[in-house]
Amino acid sequence: MWDNITANLCIDLERVFSTGFSFGGMMSYTLGYVFNVFRAVAPCSGDLQVIAHDETYTDPLPIMA
Repeated sequence: MWDNITANLCIDLERVFSTGFSFGGMMSYTLGYVFNVFRAVAPCSGDLQVIAHDETYTDPLPIMA
């Protein structure tokens, strides 16, 4: 999905954010720790511990939760 979006749309790759509510919030947390593409994440009503994930991206990541 990421490859398709960046190939076909005009995206400023320095300003990519993720947000979501409930399961979308859990997804935002998970994506932020797995992929090195997000400038920040802002999950709402989601818990990072629900979705199994490997924290492959360990640089600081701003989170508004």
